[in-house]
Amino acid sequence: MKKFNILIALMFVVTISEAQTIPNAGFESWTNHGTYSDPTSWSGYNFLLLDTACEQGTPGAVGASYLKLTVKSGNPTIVYSIPTPTLIAVTPGGFACSARPVYLTGKYKYKFSATDSGVIYVKFTKWNTTTLTEDFVGIGQLFTTNGTVTTWTNFSVPIMYFGSTSPDSAFIMLIAGSGSTSRATNGDYLYIDDLAFSGAVSGINDVVAAGVPCSISPNPFNSTTTITFSDEQNNTIIRVLDITGRVVKYIHFSGKELTLEKGNLDAGIYILHIVDENGHADTRKIVVQ
Repeated sequence: MKKFNILIALMFVVTISEAQTIPNAGFESWTNHGTYSDPTSWSGYNFLLLDTACEQGTPGAVGASYLKLTVKSGNPTIVYSIPTPTLIAVTPGGFACSARPVYLTGKYKYKFSATDSGVIYVKFTKWNTTTLTEDFVGIGQLFTTNGTVTTWTNFSVPIMYFGSTSPDSAFIMLIAGSGSTSRATNGDYLYIDDLAFSGAVSGINDVVAAGVPCSISPNPFNSTTTITFSDEQNNTIIRVLDITGRVVKYIHFSGKELTLEKGNLDAGIYILHIVDENGHADTRKIVVQ
């Protein structure tokens, strides 16, 4: 039977406890489903796969255990949330949270080949009782660079907010693999432990990280904008994300000045996520008119 390298992801199911904290954030508690286990309060995709790709690792960076996500051979899957139907009018997906943290923090180890990467994604939403849809309040996304990190290392995912509204739900997704079956590499992995929220934002934060100093002008823009870097860039990855976290532009850049074209982007708010060859990251907000 033909096999494929797959995207392995893990995400929260709805919970109504620990409203301001991340449930089972240290992956200490696991639920046995017979042929596989998932960390309690999380949903993995072992039940769809030919091989177990979400596993409990020991010992943890903090505590007894941690989360192991490994790219293995199996059937490609679609990543989606699993909300609790009885709570869909209150928290359509994720877990109850009214906080507006500055960062999602934690510890990780990983190994990814040149074409592969890991993703740590968090979003905050508020249920709109008029439209019966989720309104996006904030979002954060961190892409790992290729290479290997063999010791537990701290990470911080900066969170950007689109207004002063407080959320009622948060959602976290962890991905080992690039999301493309043609680019994911069998055996690559992402290990995670000790998740937490830190800080608090009271308004709108346009710039939440500045690891790759640059300026963007004009912003807002109608057709093009220019990203000017303080230092010459080499093999820098630039992603443009919409407010749902979907990557709408992917640019591999070397140089000091980049012209970013509107192209087929709709008017609205987008997130510019920059990672240089040394793994330094920068997150900015851009507005297309």
